[in-house]
Amino acid sequence: FTDNKEIIEMGKRTMFVVIFLEIGRLSNLVVIQALRAGNDVIFPVIIAIISMLGVSVPAAYIFAIVLDFGVIGIFMGFALDELLRGTLVFIRWIKKDWQQKAKLNAITVP
Repeated sequence: FTDNKEIIEMGKRTMFVVIFLEIGRLSNLVVIQALRAGNDVIFPVIIAIISMLGVSVPAAYIFAIVLDFGVIGIFMGFALDELLRGTLVFIRWIKKDWQQKAKLNAITVP
């Protein structure tokens, strides 16, 4: 919607960073829903709160303000948060700690 070369370049760089943001978001959506199906709800919620407040906000500030990346830095902070959360819940899935909760609440059919 613009002919301004500076805005077009910033948009290109931002879209590149958003690729990593969406990879993290996709893994979160899939694995967290799988953990919810296994009755493991508390762990993803706690990880989300800690990661959003402890990683996303400080990282976005550091990248955008301190390192002067601007809008791209904000998306870099968001991407870092999503990738970290995706990694942590995936590790939880692989370790199978959620299976104990699923077994405790399983419905037994006579």
